[in-house]
Amino acid sequence: MRPLIYITVLLVFSSCAATKNYTQDDILFSMKKTSCYGPCPVYEMKIYKNGFVKLTAEEHLDLKGEFYTKLPGSKVKTLISIFKEAGFFEMEGQYTSIIKDLPTTWIFYSNEGRQKRIKDYDGAPESLKDLEKELSSLLESEDWKKK
Repeated sequence: MRPLIYITVLLVFSSCAATKNYTQDDILFSMKKTSCYGPCPVYEMKIYKNGFVKLTAEEHLDLKGEFYTKLPGSKVKTLISIFKEAGFFEMEGQYTSIIKDLPTTWIFYSNEGRQKRIKDYDGAPESLKDLEKELSSLLESEDWKKK
């Protein structure tokens, strides 16, 4: 009987995490990728301070719809460290050009009372591209659950 009670309690708490109403203040990282005329992935990923991750996958991904996962604290700390080392807060606010038909990546980071959102359309430094790759790698590495 006890194992059944523990399992029930665990299920109730895990389902609450998936449905909690988070606010903008709870977001640690986010990345949104827009469409282009080709097969560019279109999605938005939000990583919250407690490691909860929400993914809205729209086009050109294996996943479609709303999904969630939970990152361990060590992974969240690693991401924070990578963003600090890359100098995210010292980067320009936008990277653009006159080229047409490129996807836009919006990347956001908030930590220690500071926050910044960068628009990457074209011409971003390699250090920003590496941060984008780091976040997008979560699409493949994590166990996503359908919301």
